[in-house]
Amino acid sequence: MGNRRLTAFFFLLLGWSFVPATATAADYLASIGDTVSVSGGVVMVEAGDGFLLDTHHDRSYSCEGVPSDSQSEFGFNTELVGTIDNSNTITAVPNADMAPHVTGPLGGGGTARLSFVAVNPDRYRLSVATARTGGEDVAVRCFETTLFGGFNTYLNQYNYLELVNYSDRPISGAFVLTDNDHKERARLPFSVPGGSRVDFDLHGRVGRDLYGLVKVIHNGPVRALGGSVAFYSKRAPESTDIVLRGRFRLRSALN
Repeated sequence: MGNRRLTAFFFLLLGWSFVPATATAADYLASIGDTVSVSGGVVMVEAGDGFLLDTHHDRSYSCEGVPSDSQSEFGFNTELVGTIDNSNTITAVPNADMAPHVTGPLGGGGTARLSFVAVNPDRYRLSVATARTGGEDVAVRCFETTLFGGFNTYLNQYNYLELVNYSDRPISGAFVLTDNDHKERARLPFSVPGGSRVDFDLHGRVGRDLYGLVKVIHNGPVRALGGSVAFYSKRAPESTDIVLRGRFRLRSALN
């Protein structure tokens, strides 16, 4: 088994750096670095093995494992434990069978992909809950799913955050508004039904004469949630009609 794992280390896909965390190679380190990006690599894993992922405060992530065998039994444990602060645990949402589906064979009843929000910065361990005896070849990929955009209530009379759920199930989370001094001005939970768009009034949350950053964190897979900040103004000073003046798409974190 040791030789098989060492061999697997050299067949990595672009962007990943798997290194054994212990002499037994039970854990593999996925270094996201300053770019907050991870992609995939193939490694033989067994139940009890783990993947270590460094995270940032108040950001959302999604990790998926794609087994190479259609008879796979692979699945993650939904409880993630911080290895820097052992009291820091997260219960992730399993959604491998949610659109966009994980490509390739699935195992573990949806636990082949987990989505979660890292409340605190930590190195979380994603442990393998189930796998075939003797190990499996699994391509593991992690992504940051946080979305970013800007708002400006100086120049626009009305600002709306438009969130679009491209999946077939509800996605929930929160959006956070911070000003130019990085002070949090508002934090509101949201839920968007599958295949739907929901709009949120930003102007009413922060008031006039302010600009800053919109951050969206959620429990959906990568690319399942999108959005824009739309700007409106009155057609005329005395009018009750408003017209769209512009729309800027939210940007995802680099992956």
